Amino acid sequence: MYADDLLSGTDGLGEAKVLYEKSPSTMSEAGFDLRKWETNSQELRAYISSQEDFPSKNRIELHAFSDSSKELYCAVVYLRLISNDEVKLSFLASKTKVAPLKTLTIPRLQLLGCLLLSKLIKEVLEGIKGRIKLDKIICWSDSEVALCWIRGKEKSWEPWVENRVVSIRNVVDRDSWRFVKGEINPADVPTRISSNLHECFAGCWFSGPSFLLSKHFESGGKDNSTDGTNGNSVDELSVKIGNISEGSCLNNTTQNDTPDNACSLNSVQLGIVTTGYVMRFINNLRKRVKKRSGVITDDVLKVDEYETVLSMWIKDEQLVIKKQSNFRNLRASLNLFEDKDGSLRLKERFANSSLKYEEQHPVLLRCKDSHFTRLVIWDAHESTMHHGVESTLARVRARYWIVKEDKSIEHDEIAESTEGNEGNETQHDSLRRSTRKAAVDGQNALRLRDKYITEHSHTEFFGVGGCRNFIL
Repeated sequence: MYADDLLSGTDGLGEAKVLYEKSPSTMSEAGFDLRKWETNSQELRAYISSQEDFPSKNRIELHAFSDSSKELYCAVVYLRLISNDEVKLSFLASKTKVAPLKTLTIPRLQLLGCLLLSKLIKEVLEGIKGRIKLDKIICWSDSEVALCWIRGKEKSWEPWVENRVVSIRNVVDRDSWRFVKGEINPADVPTRISSNLHECFAGCWFSGPSFLLSKHFESGGKDNSTDGTNGNSVDELSVKIGNISEGSCLNNTTQNDTPDNACSLNSVQLGIVTTGYVMRFINNLRKRVKKRSGVITDDVLKVDEYETVLSMWIKDEQLVIKKQSNFRNLRASLNLFEDKDGSLRLKERFANSSLKYEEQHPVLLRCKDSHFTRLVIWDAHESTMHHGVESTLARVRARYWIVKEDKSIEHDEIAESTEGNEGNETQHDSLRRSTRKAAVDGQNALRLRDKYITEHSHTEFFGVGGCRNFIL
């Protein structure tokens, strides 16, 4: 026994903790510094050990990371000790799991990684219970979709997502989740396929991410994230969508010289409806960001939405025509003009007729090289019950004027599917063909008089007079 040893005892654990906390300062006033402790109580020994390893004046945080791939998902936990002099980061635990055989999307795999992380945190908390007092628990993921699910306040997710989100929230609060870039996410290391495992784990796997070692890093903010990345993925996405101008979507689709964006579609209606829902989603987000009313929540596209998207597809096709070298000659020969929406139309000789505006001035489309034009032709062919080439032509001409339309339709699959069917061209179609031929030949024909192109009853010009009986 040394001269500076202190022998004492208490009646309970609480009094022993008070003695442990107050005796060092009391003894140090007399010049005796207490350096070691010994007790027959296991609980008191664990308490003293935790205080000696992590003094109460320091701040202790638990940082957990998760990541997923198609092969597996991973979770890793670090302990961060912040003192006045330095910041220490130590590897605490990790866990990996093979991805299910059932094919899942990457966001769902990322959510499974977050679920695995919550289970690992629960095990860690049980292991350090009574030994280490944590000031904060922070979870990190590089999936903004998974973070949106976890941090969302509405129960609007599918049951599969909602059940796993509830399990995660039971362990870690929704406000404790942050976004981290994939390049600095240590949980990303096991998801990489590499033959040299030593090099993969030699980086930040055991030492932890470098940004946690910085004294300037503060984890108290709700929307804190690394390298200036906003942790609130919903707000970040809303800001990006809010900055989209009215013409941005059209510009993105028309950046190629040959916009065959419809090549993956097999019908005009499918392409228009799909694009319509995408445009509605963007417009709704823009209205919510700018706090405007008029958010559309209907299940079915409205007529004006359908027409707007169709006009966008048409102008996308016509942009290629405008870039062609012979567009000036084509514009003069077909007598083209732009309507109020900016679409190219033909000035025909039917202005005095009772036809609709779309029939009087059909929209210009590309030839058969365009997949969209082929879809328009095939849609007209199906709507005429596969009757024949002439019937398909008449149907298409009711709204569109295709450059070299005869060759476009004859070279389509229509010729094979209409073998044995004969379509009869009406007098009206013959008249339209002759006027268009005159325009192509360079003749700027005058408008036809209304009596030649307007439907009349046969009794307006002919009649039957009365007469006496004939005796045969």
